[in-house]
Amino acid sequence: MLTLFFKILFLIGLIFLQNVYADIKIIDGDTIIFNEKKIRLLGIDAPETNQYCFDKKKTNIAAV
Repeated sequence: MLTLFFKILFLIGLIFLQNVYADIKIIDGDTIIFNEKKIRLLGIDAPETNQYCFDKKKTNIAAV
């Protein structure tokens, strides 16, 4: 009886999961647009789109 309950619960879950989707866009290293809402990730030090990265020797990492 309990296994029948879990089988029915599983089938109902599959029906609802078919309609789940999201529009996700990655803007740069720490910015995501999720269903037209801009989300900034805290604690991540990622370069912005127009920003160049240099190592300790001042070599442009993007050019390597």
